[in-house]
Amino acid sequence: MDFYRHVGELIFGTRLKRLSEKFLFDVGKVYKSLDIDFEPSWFPIFYLLNKNREMSAAEMAEELAITHQAVSQLVTILEIKKVIKILQDNNDKRKRLIVFTKKGLTLMDTVKPVWKSMEKALQKLFGEGANSAYLLHALDEFEDSLKRKGLYSRIMEDIKTRQVEDIKIMHYDSEYKSQFKSLMLSWLIDNYDSDILDVGLLNYPEKKIVKNGDLILLVKVNDQIVGTIVTQGKEKATTNILYLVVDENWQKRELGKKLLLEAINRLEAEGVKTIQVMLDRKFTHAAKLFKSNGFVSKTLKNDKGPAKVDGTKLFMELNLER
Repeated sequence: MDFYRHVGELIFGTRLKRLSEKFLFDVGKVYKSLDIDFEPSWFPIFYLLNKNREMSAAEMAEELAITHQAVSQLVTILEIKKVIKILQDNNDKRKRLIVFTKKGLTLMDTVKPVWKSMEKALQKLFGEGANSAYLLHALDEFEDSLKRKGLYSRIMEDIKTRQVEDIKIMHYDSEYKSQFKSLMLSWLIDNYDSDILDVGLLNYPEKKIVKNGDLILLVKVNDQIVGTIVTQGKEKATTNILYLVVDENWQKRELGKKLLLEAINRLEAEGVKTIQVMLDRKFTHAAKLFKSNGFVSKTLKNDKGPAKVDGTKLFMELNLER
């Protein structure tokens, strides 16, 4: 018991299940001791029919907040036991109504006194602790809160919030050289032939990029590098984005967008007027990302006019002077 109390909220579901199993076991034991052929799981159906006399499976499912299939399975068992039967609704021939048989009514009369004793015992149990009396009210509030927002949504919301808080975009630092190389190498091998790997960038990022006044930004989550953007300028006014890479395990969290926007802001502050990128057309998500942040498709030009571009490539440009 100390374990469950020590762990607290994290084991709440398991603790509820454990209490439920203990409760249902004891209730089942009572019925068996009194030689009553009744299972605790039948209680909801019996209670509803005792209150309403007749109901459809759909009405029961709605009332109990369970699936129609779950109700149907239980109804089938009770039909086999001959304690309920299915009748056609006189007002709607398509509707089937569940009602007690004579055997069911007799069984209902038999279990009613047991329910009274059970209710009395639970009331006494709830009165034994300083906070126990509020348990049912607390459960009502808890269920209402779950209806407003489920546990899944609450957990994912917190995870996303913490991820945002833990994310840091920073300039390249040699402390993360091995992580940068591992990230880039993995991405390059997955997406390109090994014979075109940028060995200079992988092994000497400071020499090739940083010392030339160009830009490498890293995304760090805790102490892990999970993304990078690398830019290189042909001239002061124009810069090319060479790589925008996010670890596959960290994609779909807008880290690529955060890197791109940060790079744009820093390059603009340094006086860059135009940012260009050449994409492989297979990177459709990247193309959408650039387009959604102001990049437009362009015809690549040189001094003699339009330049020949591989049909698998897409040239895009962002004009920062607009």
